[in-house]
Amino acid sequence: MNKRSGMVAGSVLVLGGGMLWAALAAAPAAPAAPEDAVAAQVKSGLSVYAKSCQGCHGDKLQGNRAPALVGAGMLGKYAGGDHTYADLHTKVSKTMPKNAPGTLSEQQYLDVVALLFERNGVALPAGGLKKDDLKEAALSARAAQVAAGQAVYAKSCQGCHGDKLQGNRAPTLIGAAFVAKYKTVGALHAKVKTMPKNAPGSLTDRQYVDVLAFVLDRNEVAGGTASIGADDFEKPLK
Repeated sequence: MNKRSGMVAGSVLVLGGGMLWAALAAAPAAPAAPEDAVAAQVKSGLSVYAKSCQGCHGDKLQGNRAPALVGAGMLGKYAGGDHTYADLHTKVSKTMPKNAPGTLSEQQYLDVVALLFERNGVALPAGGLKKDDLKEAALSARAAQVAAGQAVYAKSCQGCHGDKLQGNRAPTLIGAAFVAKYKTVGALHAKVKTMPKNAPGSLTDRQYVDVLAFVLDRNEVAGGTASIGADDFEKPLK
């Protein structure tokens, strides 16, 4: 190849590279994945909450000049038992904000309610909370029972067994070794009824079953959507 040919080839190479770079630079970026419908609704609800609710209920829903909107008390009032999404929605949409009830749009109220349920660990419909969903149960019977059991545990068991059932002044209540100690749901229930250590048998029958459901849930055994009852006591722990 002579010198002139080499210069031409080099020019073509440089030009070709420049054209390729320009083409790549001009190529449109791949579209971002659409935001999850529930996440988008919760994000919208958080924005509405920050503007219309946070001043009274706190930035973390912990309560301030108005009651807390997160925790066992909230779950008991608006998610536990036979409660539907509508129970909380009615309260929020008819009475809030306190200084101007009913002034938000229908969608804004749905978004705020979705935020409150999400922050309390209650699952929302896959497509986000809509008006047609309000009559549905907020929690399955088992989930409601587990939530109630968690509240009892926090008050009567956590001091000795730890906030994550990991053990503290008393043995751990979680893990394969713990589950292996009890062949059936009833065997574990019998053990639970000997607690709290300083006041055995002092809880109600329902509270003991609720705590049992909570411990089973955290150990991921004897699952299901129906609440735990005496009919389940013969079931093996697996």
